[in-house]
Amino acid sequence: PKDASPAAIIAELKAGKGRAHKITDFIPWVLPNKKKLEYLQGLIKQEKAVKRSEDRRGMECKTILIKIHRRRLFEDGFQHMKSIPDDVLKHHVKIMFVNELGLDEVGIDQDGVLKEFLEETIRHALNPSFGLFSVTEENKWLYPSPLSKIHYEHLDLFHYVGRIIAKAVYEGIVIDISFAPFFIRQL
Repeated sequence: PKDASPAAIIAELKAGKGRAHKITDFIPWVLPNKKKLEYLQGLIKQEKAVKRSEDRRGMECKTILIKIHRRRLFEDGFQHMKSIPDDVLKHHVKIMFVNELGLDEVGIDQDGVLKEFLEETIRHALNPSFGLFSVTEENKWLYPSPLSKIHYEHLDLFHYVGRIIAKAVYEGIVIDISFAPFFIRQL
């Protein structure tokens, strides 16, 4: 029988072997979360190195500009982001906030505005009163709410929240989320 240790599975993932992908797709809990995170961080580091190399060779460095009204931060973000393909979302995203008067805010962005947008969006989406997520009584851990169907587009909203969290991870923005272990094991 083949070695099914976490180290062997990670090595197979890096080599692009199908068995490892099947294992992680169908029984994701066999890899400890720390190993998954290390693997993901390695992939992101590799991908960013390739992008930097392409930028140095004069290939196009794309920036996506998204205008967000502060009062409709979550809704505007949802509408704009659903039209952006996943691979394009990996490019530099610049957020421009629009104030109550409809004027563009002057923001100094060393990704601080992007960070604010991501953090505020995540905070809104994970708030149990919004209805997408619930919390366990004992530990206050988050998990998808069985009542999330109160939102007509609840599956699209979950997809949006996942993309927002993925963008934060991709950009190295630390977010403090306490998902329930029974939910994390399924990722």
